[in-house]
Amino acid sequence: MSRTWDWENGQSLLGLDDPEEWDAALGRGEAGLGTAVIGLTFHCTLAEVSPRIVRAMRLPDAGQRGFAFTAAGHAARLNGELTPELYAALRAEGPGGFAENAIGGHAHFRAVPEASAMVQVAVGV
Repeated sequence: MSRTWDWENGQSLLGLDDPEEWDAALGRGEAGLGTAVIGLTFHCTLAEVSPRIVRAMRLPDAGQRGFAFTAAGHAARLNGELTPELYAALRAEGPGGFAENAIGGHAHFRAVPEASAMVQVAVGV
């Protein structure tokens, strides 16, 4: 049975576990893609979610774009590493922007030296 997602209001999008559904929503121009990519981060492999996080980092809506950087932070915490594409996207954002605030601002990262070092390398701190 297919699940119905409330893309406009973001209800339940943190439960999204189907990368192809995210791709289809991107193609339709749905709202809530940044929120949904956080859901994918919790439910999919790093290889599956990484390209979608990178695409979400380029969304026109600043709030949803910020959620993409939060997803990158969760991906680093959950997997202990990031893909080269995610590192490149974080470096492109640079220090002081979404990357530093969304990733470096998580208490979870400050408590995990390896993840903190990844953030510093990624954003060039």
